[in-house]
Amino acid sequence: MEGRFDAVDDDRIVGCARDIENPGQKIRLRVRDNGAILGEVVADSLRPDLLQARGGDGCVAFSLPIPGWRTRRAATLRWRASAPAGTASTC
Repeated sequence: MEGRFDAVDDDRIVGCARDIENPGQKIRLRVRDNGAILGEVVADSLRPDLLQARGGDGCVAFSLPIPGWRTRRAATLRWRASAPAGTASTC
C-alpha cells in the first residue's frame, strides 16, 4: 500500500491511497489524529494526475469531511487501511 495526505484544513482532509499489488481493489481508510479516530473514507475518487503517472483507473483519491476540526494545534495524522472496500468505483 502507498498513500499520502495532500491537504489538511479546518474541516477536511484530502489525499490518496492505493493497493500496489491489487490496483483494482479500493481501500477503506481509518484516519486518526493522535490516536483518536477522526473517521473512515474510501479512496475511490478520480485523480487524473495519478491515472497518467501510475496507471490503473486513477480512482484512488479521498476527501474526509471533519466538521469543526481545527488544525491550529499540533496534529499527528495517520491513516491505516481498515478493510478492503471492493472493486466498484465512483469515478
